[in-house]
Amino acid sequence: MRGGSGLTRVAAQVASARREWPVQGAGHVRLALALTRELPHTMAALAAGELSAGRQAG
Repeated sequence: MRGGSGLTRVAAQVASARREWPVQGAGHVRLALALTRELPHTMAALAAGELSAGRQAG
């Protein structure tokens, strides 16, 4: 997420709100995009409380 794109600005706002570095905000935005676009069933499980964000495969 480089340059002045809308996603870069959103990532900067997320980072600012969370008091984190911009690169961390970009990571949160990438995760959100992946969950909504590529992993909708995982997103639904998270929203329903069936899966926690910290749960790891293993």
